[in-house]
Amino acid sequence: YQEARAVLEQALELDPLSADALNILGGILARSGDFAGAIPQLEKALAIDPRSPVTVFNLGRAQVAAGRTDEGIRNVERADQMARGQDPT
Repeated sequence: YQEARAVLEQALELDPLSADALNILGGILARSGDFAGAIPQLEKALAIDPRSPVTVFNLGRAQVAAGRTDEGIRNVERADQMARGQDPT
């Protein structure tokens, strides 16, 4: 994960508004157990691209793992609805 994280951080230096890079970085941080670091990255990605069900899902999973269960479950459910073409917002 360290090498991928370094590459993504370099990509974000070039394009700090890359929702994809922020989402992937957030996912990597979450998979390595750094939920406190993952959540802000995923929230930034979502602010840039609020219609990404993948980002909403990743954020929800990280929130649940970080103990923010209610918020996380809402986001996972929202991601499911978005993926089905039923954006609940």
